[in-house]
Amino acid sequence: MNINKIWQGKTIKQVRGKCENTISHFQSKIQNTYNTKNARITKETKDTIQECKEFQQQSEKKFEDYYKRKKFIDYIVYVDLAISNILLVVLCYFMFIK
Repeated sequence: MNINKIWQGKTIKQVRGKCENTISHFQSKIQNTYNTKNARITKETKDTIQECKEFQQQSEKKFEDYYKRKKFIDYIVYVDLAISNILLVVLCYFMFIK
């Protein structure tokens, strides 16, 4: 009867006091662990959100650069098509008429 030896000679008030101390000790440990982990999660979440914002900004910049470049290339192609026809007409003029 090991339990009887532990609690032998103790009053209910003493046992209750020890239980309350133990519970408050566990409660403070749980609260500290919660605060630590919550702070860590908050920090990592902020870091992840910042990385996502940076990635989004980079993607938007690449998107805009791509379409600006595409527009420029389109204009070059249009000019090339116009010049090709003009050169064809001039070449035909010199070949067949002169």
